[in-house]
Amino acid sequence: MLQDQEKELAALLSTIDQSQKKLAQLRKRMEDLQEELFDDKEKAQSLNSDLMLLDSRAKNLANDRMLVVNEIDGLKIKLEDQEKILSDLVSKTAQAEAALDGKKASLDALRKEFAALTVSAEQKKRELDNTKYRIKTLEDLEKNREGYQEPVRRLLSAAETDAELKKSVVGVLGELIRVPSKYETAIEIALGQAVHNIVTQTERDASFLIDYLKKNHFGRATFLPVNVIRGRELEPGYRDASESADGFCGIASDLLSYPDHLKEIIKNLLGRIVVTDDLPHALKLSAKTSQAFRIVTLEGDVVNPGGSMTGGSIRRQGTSLLGRARELENLKAREAELEQAISGFAAESESSEIKIKSAAREQAVLDESLRAYSLDRVRADAACGQIRTEAEKQKTRLSLIDKERSEISAKRLLV
Repeated sequence: MLQDQEKELAALLSTIDQSQKKLAQLRKRMEDLQEELFDDKEKAQSLNSDLMLLDSRAKNLANDRMLVVNEIDGLKIKLEDQEKILSDLVSKTAQAEAALDGKKASLDALRKEFAALTVSAEQKKRELDNTKYRIKTLEDLEKNREGYQEPVRRLLSAAETDAELKKSVVGVLGELIRVPSKYETAIEIALGQAVHNIVTQTERDASFLIDYLKKNHFGRATFLPVNVIRGRELEPGYRDASESADGFCGIASDLLSYPDHLKEIIKNLLGRIVVTDDLPHALKLSAKTSQAFRIVTLEGDVVNPGGSMTGGSIRRQGTSLLGRARELENLKAREAELEQAISGFAAESESSEIKIKSAAREQAVLDESLRAYSLDRVRADAACGQIRTEAEKQKTRLSLIDKERSEISAKRLLV
């Protein structure tokens, strides 16, 4: 029985030993499991911490992305506004340049106009000086009766200081008539020495003047008393034949102007003289009328009654006696025209100078505006560049944020 008990005890001790060993193993396993659990808890805590960090970073990145997107949108609006400003400045610059070019062209035109006015005024002034000089020359010639016969000059000079002589003289025929330039040569030849004749009111005046010439040994002169001289005219048949002839210019007495009281004298001297355009026509008319009257051409050739002819070149020095008064009148009229023209030029020049100064001021304003627009345009262009650069930076930043967010999303899938 004891043996059985010993065996049973031994069996129990063996079982206990085994159980202790197993318990030790279980304890060891439990400790290992506890250690593994601790490691897992640490890992879980680490992963949870990583997830929290990832979530926090993702949230921050989302906020950053929103800020960047808002910044990019704001920069886009700013760029659009700045580009509109730049576009307006480009348009204003172009308008200012066009206006400036137009003003420069206008100013150049005004300056050219002013220069032309100045040149024209100088030309008119020179012409006026020449005209005044010519007038003075002719007036001196008229005053001194240059070209007239010496006895006539002496008598008229004496009449200037002698009232009785002056009262007796009407004037020299050449000074009392006016002849168109076209007929000057013909009328001068037709009158011949009669151009120097002195017109008086009566034959008594003429006699008084003749006595004065004799007493003072002034020479001889021909006098034309208005009260006794009677005109002469072509017979109607000759007149009709002349008027119908080729080259007919007129009866000499009809081709000049004169005071009414000289009508009989002019008719007496020129009433039977016909003027034609040239010598062939004069010869043809003379033959047609049987050489009955004198015919003078515009060039001064003469077909005399009876058929004799006078002609050739005419030697002239300066203006003819008949043309002197006409030229003097024309010159004085021209003098008045020139003075008026110069006065007009002065007014125009003054007006032109005012316009030039005004245009120059306007050009200066446009220049200043153009410079201002150009500077503003440079600034606006630079601002656009800065905005574009900043926008590119923000786009790069947005790209980096999106890239990091994608990486975070991938990491979360792995946790």
